[in-house]
Amino acid sequence: MRTFIFNVNLSYQEFMPYYQGKVNNIEVRDGKQVIWINGRHFRPFLSLNGVNGLFKLTLNQGVDIIALNKLE
Repeated sequence: MRTFIFNVNLSYQEFMPYYQGKVNNIEVRDGKQVIWINGRHFRPFLSLNGVNGLFKLTLNQGVDIIALNKLE
């Protein structure tokens, strides 16, 4: 398994294209590593303030998402 820790700070309005499926992937960075994650995985974390916080992504040996958790 591989894990990545990263921050996401998107306002409600900024996240709407991802929520609506108009835009698919959110680019995040774990240090210098760039990761593209489908915006649908962040829908459970959407609030009136948008999607904000520190997240942990766990992948299997391939590229399948095992878990996406908000840490703070």
